[in-house]
Amino acid sequence: MRRIITLICSSALLCGCTTFEPLRPDMEARPLPSRLDEIAYVNVLREAFAVTSNGDEGAPPACYSGAKLHAFKSKFGQGYVDHDEDAESVADGCVTFRKLKGEDAIDRYMEAGFGLSDIYCDRFFTVAGQSRQSRRVQRNAFKVADTLFNSFLTVLRTGETAVGLSSAGFSAVDGAYGAIDDAFVVAPDRDDVRKLVQGAQQIYRADAFRAANKPKSYVGARAVLTKYAWICSFDGMKSLVTSSLKEKAEEQEQVAQQARESGGDGDEEAKKKKVEKATGKRDLTVPITGG
Repeated sequence: MRRIITLICSSALLCGCTTFEPLRPDMEARPLPSRLDEIAYVNVLREAFAVTSNGDEGAPPACYSGAKLHAFKSKFGQGYVDHDEDAESVADGCVTFRKLKGEDAIDRYMEAGFGLSDIYCDRFFTVAGQSRQSRRVQRNAFKVADTLFNSFLTVLRTGETAVGLSSAGFSAVDGAYGAIDDAFVVAPDRDDVRKLVQGAQQIYRADAFRAANKPKSYVGARAVLTKYAWICSFDGMKSLVTSSLKEKAEEQEQVAQQARESGGDGDEEAKKKKVEKATGKRDLTVPITGG
């Protein structure tokens, strides 16, 4: 009978952990429509390609068709399950980069690439925030269930072994959530990371459009866009956080060093106050100032 009651209680508690979804509030306003923007950006980027047939003017002498080359899908990339392979496919022919005709074309290409990367980056932060909050709710729910379940086991006098096994099981679940956060969360505060990423993106974009840095071909522009997209990757964000912490530590060290140097030479007014406090006598010397 005790085993049946224990099973019923445990099932009820575990099922209760999954019923919080209807209770959650909205996290943010409705996002801007981006499907058509994404399609338009992709089509602008495809303007960089020229599709020819073997033997046509401008076609490579030995064209690689890419027949066995599959589209790359990152295992942990946002939306990798819904990856649309049509975005990376063309009609039969030899695919090459067009020769650049005027600076306007390269500006258009880069602006489309930056815009598409911004859409994907914004979606990443939205999904990351939602996933973080869901994990937090689930993790706290399991902690509550652990306490209640152990209380039931104690009341039913199932013994220390059953209580120990229950605690170990819930601890393992909690440890799994912790391992996910350690492996995939860049920093505890998502908003700070987002500010760092957006700041780095603005600086990068401004530098990319400088006359001295602007690429002279679609091949060079593609490399610029690849580096820009890296800013919003896990490694890119981790690098920004590390650099920010290092800069802040260096600034604090400089402030501390200046304070030590100031304390060593001593501010004259501060020295007088220290002397007065130690001796109980007031210094009546009138300082000499320039007229």
